[in-house]
Amino acid sequence: MRQIFMIMGMSMLLSAGFSRDNTGVVTDSLTGLQWQDDYSDNDGSFKELTWQEALTYCQELRLGNSIDWRLPNIVELKSIRKTSGERPAIDKSFLNSSDDFCWSSTTPIRNTGNVWGIDFYDGLSSQGSKTEIHLVRCVRGGV
Repeated sequence: MRQIFMIMGMSMLLSAGFSRDNTGVVTDSLTGLQWQDDYSDNDGSFKELTWQEALTYCQELRLGNSIDWRLPNIVELKSIRKTSGERPAIDKSFLNSSDDFCWSSTTPIRNTGNVWGIDFYDGLSSQGSKTEIHLVRCVRGGV
């Protein structure tokens, strides 16, 4: 019986992954989160904004017939990174990728002038000042 559960668990892990639709939205089958991968509103280039501008941009984003986009928290952003040494450190389902720092919505408790983000060069999390300009990738779904 235990072997059956282990096999079922392994098959669930193997079927988990990312898929891209024709509207530029990447869905993570493991978390159910949907990720922006279309930047046609910026001539196909990533948005590079301050943190406050990134929050507003995601709230106003209209993509894939959805209007409930937001800036991801650090845990959500970590869910799309790869730590295998590949660059950029993100799943290949994302056609628009960069190896630069990307904002999250998570502010450190002890330094509220900074925000957590992921450097997709190596997949490591670090902090950036809210006044700096960094990449934006919006998300929808989850809690």
